Amino acid sequence: MPNQEATASMRQWTSFEPSMPNVVVVECELACKRQSSDRWGPAIRSPQEIPACYFTRNFDVVQSYLGDGKWKDEVQPPGPPWGRALPLRHAMACFEPGGQGIAIFSPTSTEHWNFGPHGVGLSDDPKAGPCMHLAPVARVLLGPQSTYRYRYWIIVGDRDEISDRLDSLWQNCSDDVSKLDHSWSERQNRGGRRFCCATDESSGLGFQFFPTRKGIRKVLI
Repeated sequence: MPNQEATASMRQWTSFEPSMPNVVVVECELACKRQSSDRWGPAIRSPQEIPACYFTRNFDVVQSYLGDGKWKDEVQPPGPPWGRALPLRHAMACFEPGGQGIAIFSPTSTEHWNFGPHGVGLSDDPKAGPCMHLAPVARVLLGPQSTYRYRYWIIVGDRDEISDRLDSLWQNCSDDVSKLDHSWSERQNRGGRRFCCATDESSGLGFQFFPTRKGIRKVLI
């Protein structure tokens, strides 16, 4: 089979959150490297899991965090399809019978999260087929040459430890924003002008930018 040029690349940086030894912050950069004339077509706004997490099946209790130490049970039969939840604090956690848990905080998520078990029978074997799925979701306008950057946090500990960390992260990082850049496209509009696309992350609106003699013209997509 002939070699094909990669259509995307993902880079990731992982570090401990300062003064929080049980919290890591993960920075991700997704760079699209498609041809503008390929079969996937122009940019469309589609849901992206940021990130897609899979834990061992023994972490079978799923809860959304409400703040101030309060949690909400989320129940879903084995899938897929996955369950959907909209955590108000952009945080959910999976706990095992002994009380230990792992939580995801994703302040740039914009949609319902995907979550739920796959398979039956509790297991702590990371190579086993049954698992638990947890994924914050954002709807992103990815184009052929888009670069998308976002962060999320992973917290481990018991319920009280996780609650404390999530309250601190909410206070310090809830205004975190993702970044979406678009390079100039090789496609041309009917007038023969090159254009690029961009997204206003605060409003979620997409725009096209056309070079003109008087400057750059901005058009809502």
